[in-house]
Amino acid sequence: MNFTDKKIQSLKAKSARYEVWEDGRTNLGLRVSTKGRKSWVYMYRFGGKARRMTLGTYPALSLADAHIAHAAAKNRLAMGEDPGSE
Repeated sequence: MNFTDKKIQSLKAKSARYEVWEDGRTNLGLRVSTKGRKSWVYMYRFGGKARRMTLGTYPALSLADAHIAHAAAKNRLAMGEDPGSE
């Protein structure tokens, strides 16, 4: 999915929690809870293990700010640090 505010706002709660992922293999996603709460997530590998990091909730963390937080986490990972360790 190409994230836009309009598309994000159109995501509705379902009977089970689900995730949608940004196009382009960025590993940035949005998790939608059964109550409709939306959380930004970043999937990455560190130490050979798959990890998931929550960046914040939408709309408190906007789409633009989620991209900034995602870029910062990717930068920490590139420097050999686990971005989810904090």
